[in-house]
Amino acid sequence: MLEKFSSRVKELKEVLVSTPVVHAGAKTIKHADHQLLDIGPTEWLSLLHGASYIITNSFHGVAFAIKFKKNFTFIPHTITNLNNRQLTLLTAAGLTHRTLDDSESLTPDSTSDIDYELHENSINDYIQKSRDFLHSSIDLSAC
Repeated sequence: MLEKFSSRVKELKEVLVSTPVVHAGAKTIKHADHQLLDIGPTEWLSLLHGASYIITNSFHGVAFAIKFKKNFTFIPHTITNLNNRQLTLLTAAGLTHRTLDDSESLTPDSTSDIDYELHENSINDYIQKSRDFLHSSIDLSAC
C-alpha cells in the first residue's frame, strides 16, 4: 500500500517540478525528499499550514488542506473502506475532483489551484451540520 502511494508521489513530483516533498508519517516513502517520522500534532499542523501543496491519503490531511485552503491531491487507500471519511468530506465540499484514483493520470489541470470561494458555502454547510450533530449528541445534563 505504501509503495503505491510513493509511486503516485513520484508522479506528482514530475508535475509539480520545483516542489520538494516532505513526508510526515510513521514509515518512510521512497520518493520523498525529506522524511519526518513520528512527529507530533503541532509539527504536523505547522507543516500543512506552511505547505505549498499537500498530497495525502488521510482524513485529517484532507480536512486541514481544506481548512488552510491549500491545493491538494487525495490519493485513496488501496483498502477502499479506509477512504469513507475522506470521500464524504470531499463530496460535501464539492472537491471530489481532487481525488486521484488508479485509472487516472496526473495532468497540470488535476493539480491546478483550487478556487475556495466556489466551495465556501458547501464547506460552511458541512461544518455547521457537523457542529449540529455534535451538539445534539452531547448530553449536557451529564456535565
